[in-house]
Amino acid sequence: MHPENAIAKPIPGFTTYTVNPKGQVWYLGKPKAIMRKKGQSPKLRIRHNNKSYDFGLAKLIATLFIPNPENHTRVVFIDRNPNNCVASNIKWVSQLAFTRHSLHPELPLQLAPSNPKRLSAIGKQPKQVLLLNKPAKQQPLLPPALPITGFENYAITACGKVFKGNKFIQPRHQIGRGPWVALCNANGKICKRLIAHLLAAAYLPNPETLTTILHKDGDKNNYQLSNLYWANRCPQKTNSQIPADAIPVQHWPDYYITPNGIVYKGNRMLAPVRKKDKSLKIKLRLQHWPKGKYCWLGLAKLLAEHFIPNPKRYTRIIFKDRNNHNCIVSNIAWVDNETFMWYSGLTRPEMKKRKLVLERSVAIQRCKHHLLRRYYETLDHYWLNECWKEIESNITIADWQSCRSECYLYFMDRVERFSLLSNPTGIMGAYAKGVRKKIKHEISANLPKNKLLLADESLRSLTSTYGKWTTASYYD
Repeated sequence: MHPENAIAKPIPGFTTYTVNPKGQVWYLGKPKAIMRKKGQSPKLRIRHNNKSYDFGLAKLIATLFIPNPENHTRVVFIDRNPNNCVASNIKWVSQLAFTRHSLHPELPLQLAPSNPKRLSAIGKQPKQVLLLNKPAKQQPLLPPALPITGFENYAITACGKVFKGNKFIQPRHQIGRGPWVALCNANGKICKRLIAHLLAAAYLPNPETLTTILHKDGDKNNYQLSNLYWANRCPQKTNSQIPADAIPVQHWPDYYITPNGIVYKGNRMLAPVRKKDKSLKIKLRLQHWPKGKYCWLGLAKLLAEHFIPNPKRYTRIIFKDRNNHNCIVSNIAWVDNETFMWYSGLTRPEMKKRKLVLERSVAIQRCKHHLLRRYYETLDHYWLNECWKEIESNITIADWQSCRSECYLYFMDRVERFSLLSNPTGIMGAYAKGVRKKIKHEISANLPKNKLLLADESLRSLTSTYGKWTTASYYD
């Protein structure tokens, strides 16, 4: 039977509205007006429960009267007239056929199959392409890798690269911990694993079944195999007897320390905290303090205070082998500030900053002082003498004469390197303050008695004359 000969049917969900194949709509037996706008297909507005619903009349007719075995979602007008909204002028089409019908109205309508190619949908014939037997694309060669235990299709190389199949997994970085990757196990759970742990589990033997990975240099970002080793996880939890050479820690009851740098709380061993380029720290807590309040102490200084004599009352300690993690009594010594500075490398020539040397042309362009600029332009020492006279006339340091010679040598050194560009008076004043400070801290015979007794023994052969110490025999 032709669709237009069918009787009117109610609209699903709105049984008070009926529509026939000719596009006529009734509401409770009365004709219902259709909304028509230029360039658009007719629309039907339905009010239900104080709400408005707009439906395309063509889609509504196709749903009620035109079969759709392929479950298409688009309708088109065969004569391309959207106002001719009758069942005989409407057809179900696929999305590609609808696109062709909209973009190329001059072409005849051809219903495309279920999965047509895009070229046929727009009315064009595909070009003839000569297919050659090209060799298959070779997969990239992966470096030799070992599978990761507990994670299928994951592998890790000896240099720490993690792959999932042929795909490289980029490691992630976080402050305070080493690089890590996110892996998916067989249950679909995402697990975070440190690359250092994966490397050690795959490549480092572990006959003692240890559970912790440590870095030899203390750098968690350095996960090379040569820098990793297995260790016990929690040595502080192991109970042991207190050695006979352990002594109580002063002002800290129930704490003991041995000459080998091992600290005990009761019979429990405490593990020191290790950080890169820093000496070992130990965390102690008094019994009367509230829970959670601790005090951090340097393990080396704690050892020195309990086992190493300090008759000169020095405040600095050094590590004889320069390894600040080797905290044992035989490796620690009390020293004065000058020895500590030298031993730490702060006063060695190779540790100083590199001196700034500028080109003469650059110094001429950047120099802001007129006398210095004239010297850089002519290299006439007359302008240097005038500049030094200006510095001495403007300097306001009381004991200038005591540091004048060193400041002049520094001034000449800066000028020869063309690095003195502006404010020579201020720069010489700052340098003079440093010279004064160095002179003040030098050991001399005018020191008070309490300071003298803390100094070197070679300076103790002094006697008192009118309340001052002079160079003579002190132990007469």
